[in-house]
Amino acid sequence: MSSKFSVRTTVYDHYRTLVDVNSEKVRARDFVVVIGVPAALGALVGALMASRGLRMKEIGASIGGLATFTALLFGLVIWVFQLRMQLDRDPRVDRKGPLVTLVNELFANVNYAVLCGLLTTVLAMIAAAASNSQGVNAWWTGVLVAFVTHFVLTVLMCIKRVGSAYRQINKLPRMTPM
Repeated sequence: MSSKFSVRTTVYDHYRTLVDVNSEKVRARDFVVVIGVPAALGALVGALMASRGLRMKEIGASIGGLATFTALLFGLVIWVFQLRMQLDRDPRVDRKGPLVTLVNELFANVNYAVLCGLLTTVLAMIAAAASNSQGVNAWWTGVLVAFVTHFVLTVLMCIKRVGSAYRQINKLPRMTPM
C-alpha cells in the first residue's frame, strides 16, 4: 500500500498508549480488554445466533449511525489537533508534563477511533450487501459485534483521557486578565 494511504502509524500510536503511566510498561490486561473481549463477544454472539438460526435485521440504521458517529469523531480529531497547538503557546503548560502527554495520547486514541469507525462502517456495508431478505447471517453478525465492541471500547478510552486532561487543565494557574 502506498505510504499516503497507510494507517500503520495511526494503529501504532494508539496501541503505544496502552502502557502504565508511571513505569511505561505495556499493560497486557489492556490488550486483552480492547482485543480479546470484542473477539470473544463477537464469537459468542455469532455462535449463539448460528445455533438458533437467528439473523440481524435492519442493518441500514446501524450503518447510518456508525457513519454519523465516525464523522463526529473526525471533527473531534481536528479539535484535539488545535488544542495541542494551543498548548504549545500557553506559558503555563510544561511541554513534557502530564497534560501534553494526555492530549498527545488523546489524539492517538481519537484518530484510531475514526479509523475503527470507518472500518466498522465499511464492514457493515459489506455485511448488508451480502445479506438477503432474512437479514445478515450469524458469521457477519459476530464480526460486526466484535468490531462495534472494539470501537465502543476505544471511544470509552477517549472519554477517559478527556476527563484526565480536563483534571490536568484544572490544575493550571489561572491567567490574570490584562
